[in-house]
Amino acid sequence: MRSSDLRPAEKSFCHTPPGVPPTTTTSVTSLLGLVLLFMCMAPLANAQTFRNEWINYSKTYYRFAVTPAATVSGAASNHANKGDYNMLYRIPYATLQSQGLTAVPVEQLQLLRNGVEVPIYTFPASGIMGTDGYIEFWGRANDGSADRDLYRSAINQVNDRWSMFSDTAYYYLSTNVGSNLRITDGVHNPLASSLVPDSFFMHTIRISPRNTRNLGFAINIQGKEVRSASFEAGEGWAENRFGNSPFIYGLGKLFAFKNTSSTISASYWAQGMSNVNKTVEFRLNDSIIGTRTFRRYNTDSVFYSNIPLSRINSNDSTFITVRLPVLDGGYRSMVSKVQFTYPRKFEFDKRTTAFEFVLPASATGKLLKFVNFDTSAAPKILIDETNRKRYQAVRVADTLWVELPASATASNLILTTVDLTPAKNIVREIAQLTPRNFTNYALAENQGDYLIISNQRLHNNNGNDPVDAYRAYRSSVAGGSYQAKVYDIEDITEQFGYNVFKHPIAIRNFLRYSRYQFGIQPKAVLLMGRGSTYDYSLTDTNISRLNLVPTWGQPASDNLLAAADNETITPVTPIGRVAAITGAEVQDYLDKVIAFEAVQASDTASHLWQKETLHLIGGNDPYIVDPIKGYMQKYQARITDTLVGANVQNFLRLNDPNTSANNAAIQQAVQRGTGIISYFGHSSATSFDFNLNDPASLNYTPGRLPVFLANGCKASEFFDLNTRRYNQAQLTLSERFVLTKNKGSCRIYFQYTLWHFAIPRCIYREMV
Repeated sequence: MRSSDLRPAEKSFCHTPPGVPPTTTTSVTSLLGLVLLFMCMAPLANAQTFRNEWINYSKTYYRFAVTPAATVSGAASNHANKGDYNMLYRIPYATLQSQGLTAVPVEQLQLLRNGVEVPIYTFPASGIMGTDGYIEFWGRANDGSADRDLYRSAINQVNDRWSMFSDTAYYYLSTNVGSNLRITDGVHNPLASSLVPDSFFMHTIRISPRNTRNLGFAINIQGKEVRSASFEAGEGWAENRFGNSPFIYGLGKLFAFKNTSSTISASYWAQGMSNVNKTVEFRLNDSIIGTRTFRRYNTDSVFYSNIPLSRINSNDSTFITVRLPVLDGGYRSMVSKVQFTYPRKFEFDKRTTAFEFVLPASATGKLLKFVNFDTSAAPKILIDETNRKRYQAVRVADTLWVELPASATASNLILTTVDLTPAKNIVREIAQLTPRNFTNYALAENQGDYLIISNQRLHNNNGNDPVDAYRAYRSSVAGGSYQAKVYDIEDITEQFGYNVFKHPIAIRNFLRYSRYQFGIQPKAVLLMGRGSTYDYSLTDTNISRLNLVPTWGQPASDNLLAAADNETITPVTPIGRVAAITGAEVQDYLDKVIAFEAVQASDTASHLWQKETLHLIGGNDPYIVDPIKGYMQKYQARITDTLVGANVQNFLRLNDPNTSANNAAIQQAVQRGTGIISYFGHSSATSFDFNLNDPASLNYTPGRLPVFLANGCKASEFFDLNTRRYNQAQLTLSERFVLTKNKGSCRIYFQYTLWHFAIPRCIYREMV
């Protein structure tokens, strides 16, 4: 369901919900529980985090992007890509000079990612950088850590290796007088060491599938999978498997060390995607390691330990299989993560140029002997991220030597080649930095009580700015005398969402920030721009044009953007959306709103048309239509009582012998002026059971536009990347009624997915 605008007529017969200012109304979006009761929240004294805490608004930041080292697809793993899709980065002198940063002592340079400082290696280690100087760091592409706050519980995020929204991480370089994190040169002399090199270490291979989005836990109702818009258990990247197509992953050469008493441990995380319970086998090669019963749509994790090394094939390879004991093509499941831990030698295949691994804490030093790691002549370094040291590996023939001191904690280590040849893609150099000075929303001049979140694509219509015109109207007496402000979605994403492309947490954090930190309490939020659910290809070229302002979840819910937390579905601040993709559509909507509210501001004697109500009952099955009639009779009794005194006309689609006459009567009622049209019955994204699919074909008295309640399947299913939306080649029902010039409606409540009988009941209850 969608509400297009947030301000009803002050003289409308509809009451606003308790706790909501009389000049605002609400948007209803969530699938499983939709209410119109809002609570005004005063700023709380307790500390809140909004993801903008890292920003010093007096500074300039220099932004650049870090992307995966290789294409991520299929059952991606840190075994197929030894550097786990990350790589060494450098910012050379020339790039720093272009922004005037070479005049700054290198000790004052600071690097941040996702609000956290990143340790860097600088050459030189102190003073002013020369022309051969650089900044060096291990660059990590975006992962799922920024998605964790979307879930009700962190344990519901199974595959946290990959972000659901973008693989690109943004880093910010700045200056900071003080102590900054540094990686420094480690002093060692491995060829003179008295230590004996270890023969092996325990290594974990992580398989994190990237085949499909798992939409998470569901309830099966009469063969339909029903999900909430909240991020549920298991939701995220996974591999979709049917019961006759097992999950099989070949690990290839493992370099396993078998002359030890150490054993293998293995685990996997999966979720049933069928309305039955099934027992699943976990196999290494042809050996069944164990079984587990998965219950319907529930997630589960399975751990096996003390697996003998003999399970590894004689050719040093292993196949991991997750399958049904008896294949069943009707069963579906999702595999989200697999881990395999075993004793590994310090050996390689002569071509590996990056390898990330972990060594346990050690009270004594360690002598590391790496055999056949990238046998090219390029230098090799070992980075100890934990202890922030950088060691130049010493080569003797096909062997690299590094000596490490004792470490009180486990150490995350990266062995990498240093070769700046672009074609080899071993080290990436940053060629451009983008200066960023952020808007400080703690300042009163940047705060308002009517918040319009929009996209720059909508700010031009034949040289005029319709979004700012909307702001100006809402700030006028006729528009409600709000302190209306426009906020750019890109700036909000960068400040409140770590600049993860189209991440919905940014809008929620910004709205939370506005409630807790603004000197004036927000009364309404308007999302100006079309949105999309997140389950699209990350490389889809239509994202920027059709997902202008993101929504929350799949199915979509704008309400959850304004919710207080992941445990509630009720928006704290009323929120609505205009699903425009051009400035012209924004202007058409604004013109319609101005005309609509001008009529409502006129003499109250002319407002009787708002008491006119149409109840339209669709459907061709009496088993469905009969209960709908019962509901609609209850709604009629409520709205025709003395508090409202509405005049209701009922129209039934089933076995209607007067279809033509009734369609004409409906159209005449719309032309005279109707306060509410309430539809309950079958629908699709583009059609009702009544001839109301195209508001452009209907005649309206200027400004007399109805509130439209559509309780039918998919009537508002516009949260996609359908290219037919361009040039309005295909509009959903809700888009047609909102965006049609001078016709349709200014305020709609449409269903996004499946029916929910409580929707109209809640709306009617709050009217009286």
